[in-house]
Amino acid sequence: MWHLLYYGGVHAPGTIEAEKTQQLEDGKFAISRYGSGSHLMSYLLAKRHGWDIEDLSFELVNTLDGAVDALSQNKAQLFLWERYMTQPIVDQGIFKRLETIATPWPSFVIAATQDCISEKEEALGKMLAIINRYTADFKQIPSIDRTIASHYDLQVGDVQQWLLRTEFSDDQLWNSTVDKINKEFSAVGIIDRKVALDELIYDIPKTDEEE
Repeated sequence: MWHLLYYGGVHAPGTIEAEKTQQLEDGKFAISRYGSGSHLMSYLLAKRHGWDIEDLSFELVNTLDGAVDALSQNKAQLFLWERYMTQPIVDQGIFKRLETIATPWPSFVIAATQDCISEKEEALGKMLAIINRYTADFKQIPSIDRTIASHYDLQVGDVQQWLLRTEFSDDQLWNSTVDKINKEFSAVGIIDRKVALDELIYDIPKTDEEE
């Protein structure tokens, strides 16, 4: 699990006159898919600004490139996405970043279906062992900041800030994290019951590589 207070950028078309998110209350949200971060965080953004959740509308764009097309063609006016990966698009003036909003969850977790766990538990254990082994020393790889910047066309300084704020961990989800997600999602009607931590986690036995 990556422990990072994930800040999504709230983006609008670069040519739009609006300078504040509040000016786009009637705007349509571009989302990568329903149930994704770009979708769920739109509800939390609406809550922040006191908008009516029932009035939100969405444009399915699938990818970041799809969002660029949607906002450039005015098919959508708002798009929530990780601020560092969108920085080159903001620098080019294609997107305008109006604000940032923090997610109530870690950036990434490893998830699997029950069928996958039942059929491929050993393979999942090996995969997790490899991921945990390499991420433990990831930030110490020589020139990793320049490598990431070159690969994703980012500024080295932005990558360095991302690395400073990112912690790779093999911990399970925390109760406090699940409690916060339950509270946020309940407040905007995304869920109608609280989900317990033990409903979400499965401890895959460690492999010989980890022991």
